Amino acid sequence: MSTVNLSPLIRPGIAVAVFPFLPGSAPALRDTLIDDLCNAICNILESYPHCKVIPYATAKALESEAEDLTLACLQAGADFMITGSMRTLFGFYYLNIQLATVAGHVHLWTNTHCFENVTDLHAITMLARQITNGLWTQLHVLYMAGFRCIAQQAGVLV
Repeated sequence: MSTVNLSPLIRPGIAVAVFPFLPGSAPALRDTLIDDLCNAICNILESYPHCKVIPYATAKALESEAEDLTLACLQAGADFMITGSMRTLFGFYYLNIQLATVAGHVHLWTNTHCFENVTDLHAITMLARQITNGLWTQLHVLYMAGFRCIAQQAGVLV
């Protein structure tokens, strides 16, 4: 069996952009909780191997300038985008978060989180950890699937 050096073929990671969640029925949250939560998600994702995160401030600026999220992702060099929307109901916040491909907007993962008003950084970080636990599993599967495809193209795997 021949040995093939895959290092030039394997990308160092998958690039993810987190965009501001739409405030829905909670417009006052746009500048406070949503920004803090998106920043916390980015910070956690940055610690995962093979995950390149577009800085939240960059994604937010590109979103405001671009005509749509696809263009913003392409400008940022992202493979995947994380979007979401938040609404309030009976004093609780409901965050619906999605992971989608930039090419084709294929939704790969969706989850809804219900929580009470969180104001301190520790509570926001804990909520971000809950969100990223399921999200990272999906991103890892995508990364490994890409690695397998590259190895197959190089003739290492059959």
